[in-house]
Amino acid sequence: RDVVRSYGGRVAIVGDPKDHDTRSLLRRVRQGP
Repeated sequence: RDVVRSYGGRVAIVGDPKDHDTRSLLRRVRQGP
């Protein structure tokens, strides 16, 4: 971060909210429609 700031850059943490997980996804896939 300090290196980025030293040349005037900006650090931004990005990403989607983690309201999902692999186990839940697999469970839904196995259950079917």
